[in-house]
Order: sequence, then C-alpha cells, then structure tokens
Amino acid sequence: MGSKKKKSDKKKDFVKPKLRVGKTQQKPLNQTDISFKSKSISLPKQLSLVQDHLNLKKEIDHNILLLKHHNSQSKKEVIIRLIQIITKENSINPINLNNFPFDELLIKLKPLIIDQSKQVRDATKDLFKLIGDLKPSILTLHQNSIILFILSGMTHINPSIKNDSINFLKIILLNSNVEVKDSVIRSNFAKILKSLFQLLNFSIDGGKLKNSKSLSFSITTSNVNTNKSNNLDRKLDQLNVLKDLIESSCIEPKSSEHNSDDDNEDNNENSNTVQYHALTNIYLNNNKPNAYGYLNLFTKFEFKNSNNNSNGSSSSPSYSSSSSSSSKSFKNDINPLINVDSYSCEDLDTRQKILIEIFYDGLNQGLSNIIKENDDKLIKVSTTILNDINLIKSEYDLKNDS
Repeated sequence: MGSKKKKSDKKKDFVKPKLRVGKTQQKPLNQTDISFKSKSISLPKQLSLVQDHLNLKKEIDHNILLLKHHNSQSKKEVIIRLIQIITKENSINPINLNNFPFDELLIKLKPLIIDQSKQVRDATKDLFKLIGDLKPSILTLHQNSIILFILSGMTHINPSIKNDSINFLKIILLNSNVEVKDSVIRSNFAKILKSLFQLLNFSIDGGKLKNSKSLSFSITTSNVNTNKSNNLDRKLDQLNVLKDLIESSCIEPKSSEHNSDDDNEDNNENSNTVQYHALTNIYLNNNKPNAYGYLNLFTKFEFKNSNNNSNGSSSSPSYSSSSSSSSKSFKNDINPLINVDSYSCEDLDTRQKILIEIFYDGLNQGLSNIIKENDDKLIKVSTTILNDINLIKSEYDLKNDS
C-alpha cells in the first residue's frame, strides 16, 4: 500500500493540469504572497524633522544645510520655511530669536545672491530684508562678504543676476539702522560707486579720452529684457541708490551744535537738576568715523626696492598711510581705477576727494545724457544728483583753495 501511494503522489507532480475557461489556475503550495494593500509608504524617522515641532532646532539646522541643495525649487521652499519659522517665533516669543543661528544662516545664504534661479534670488531678498529688520548687527558683522557677493552680481555676465543685484544693495543702504549703512560706506564706498558706474554704463572720464579702454566702462553683454518700461524702472532704481549713496557718504549731515544754547535753556526750564555747559560738546568723544586719522595710528609701512645710488647705498624705506588718503591726489595716478578698491574711505574728506577727482566727470556726462531721455522721473532724480555733486565740488574746491 505504501509503495502504491508514493507512486501515485509522484505521478501527480508530472500531471499537466487542464485549463478551463472561467476558472483560475491553481496556485502552487509553496507560493509566497507579496501583495499589500497600503497606498503610501510611511517613514516616520525622516518626516519627524518637519512634523515634530518640539524639535525645532533640528529642523532649523536641517533647513540651513538644505540651502546648498542642487534643486532650485527645494532651496526656494527651504527659504520660505525659514521665513515662516522666524516670523512665527517673532510673533509668539521674541526671546527665542536670540538663540536662532543667524550667523550660520548668513554664511549659507550669501552665495544665493548670485544664484541662477530668479525664484531663489527673490526669496533670498525677502529673507535678507527680514534679517536686516530683526538683527541689523548681523548684517554689520558680515557686511564685507555680503558686499562682495553683491558686487559680483553687479558685474555678472547673466543680465538677470546683474539686474537683481541692485535690490540686495538697496536692503543694505536703505536699512533703518544707521550703523549698517555707515559701516558699508566706510569700507566699500569706492567699490560700490565703481560698480554702479558699470550698471549705468557711465564713462569714468566723461568721454574725454576716446581711445582709453582702461578709463571707461563698456557693457559687452546684451540685455535680454527689451521691455522699455522695465528698463526705465530698473534705471530709476539704480539712480535712486546712487543718489542715496552720494548723499549719505559725501554730504556732511547738518549738525545741531548751533542749537546747543537753545537746548540748554529748554533743559534748564524743564529740569532743575540737569544742566549743560555751553562748551560741553567740545570735551565729548567725537562721533565722526576715523576722527583721528591724521595721526596715522594705523600706518602701513611699504619697503620699496629702488635702484642703488652711485655710491652703492640704497634709498631709505618709505611708508604710506592706509587709514587716511586726504593728503594724496588721485589725479596724479595714471589709472586711478586700478587702485580704487584699495582706497580708504573712512573719513568724509577722502570720500569727497574720490568722488570729485575720479568720478565727477563721468557722473556729470552720464547724468546729462539721462536728462535728454525726456522721462520725468529720471530727469528729477538725475537733476537732484547733479545738484548734489556740484554742491560737493564747490565745497571741495573751497577747502583746497583755502
């Protein structure tokens, strides 16, 4: 019986099943069922950074790292998410912003000024403006590197990046905090003015030297956007930034020292305990930047290799001051644009000297050409800038004559 049963069982393995219409084929006994009914895959460990609001610091750090993502859409969403986090924290509990890693954020955010995607640049501009309103001291700390990326955008070969660079410059120069603007002007006045000349396509020599390539700016890349209204709006923004830069850096603000006597009288009337002497301001610390630059406290010594004299003795080393350039005439330079980035702009006199001796002719000629375009807004701004530079030139000439 056992042998017959084994034979019959072996035969079943080699019997070919008959297929019938309307009936499914019988599945093998050792078949593994791999079907599943779930419509989505849940990965709670990866989604915890977004969903778990209790661990906000990890989410912020993760988003800051994603600012280097290769996908522009991902970078845009990360910037928008960071804006949401900052504004939410500011509205609910402003104290938490003191623990926000603004320093690490700016390190990753600065290169996005010249990002190829316009959407990323627009989102970056909004985040920069938010940081400038909440933490202007952070912009002051990173202002040199931020200006470096902005100037790189102002001279970029991509017209879209070049046109958007003025928006980032407006955030710095039009910041409500005076310290941000002052620090940028003292360190980068000549560089910004030189880049604005290139944006506006102004000639540095005012068209006097026709064959001098080194003394003139020329735009070799063509502008993709041919919309006339957009071009006029863009030029108007550039001129407004130029006007604000000149007025903030080269025109001395009106002092209130002449009203000190009147103020002291009012204080005496309103208060019986606090009294100010008329000469108090003379003995207070000077608030002007580099007020003691004439002392050459930060003089940079430069040892120059010169030819030996006939007696075989070499000339003595000479030095040049990097803190103050008021005694130097830029007109004696063969090409002042070569050294314009290294000029010190700490004090008002030096900035006026740079503006008049290097850029005045180009400004006068370029603004006169803009006035001929017969646009009311451009004419108004250009006329204001012309009046400002002529006023500065008259004061500068008066100082030199005296």
